[in-house]
Amino acid sequence: MADLDPLVVAIRGERLRRGLSLGELAEWAGLSARTIGSWGAGRHSPTLRELRMVADALGVGLRTWVLTPCGTPGAYNRHRDRGQLCAVCIEAQHKRDRDRKRAVRKVAA
Repeated sequence: MADLDPLVVAIRGERLRRGLSLGELAEWAGLSARTIGSWGAGRHSPTLRELRMVADALGVGLRTWVLTPCGTPGAYNRHRDRGQLCAVCIEAQHKRDRDRKRAVRKVAA
């Protein structure tokens, strides 16, 4: 668990504090358990929309995890180390994840 994204660790901690299973959180958030589980497995990063859905389900403000946009997508690692990300960095990371998956599919095809 030490190499997990601090944002994922924070979400997991909040879920466990409330005594929720992954499936319960997924149901409350309107997401699949597979989606939320994939964050912890490092298969993809949560989108801003997904974070908002999880924050609403847990009854925490989105600002708990998301900073005001810094306008610098390259600041992702700096924010991640503090356990928070700005909206610009979240979307930039999600785009990188998507592009990486597409590249893998092209190689496999």
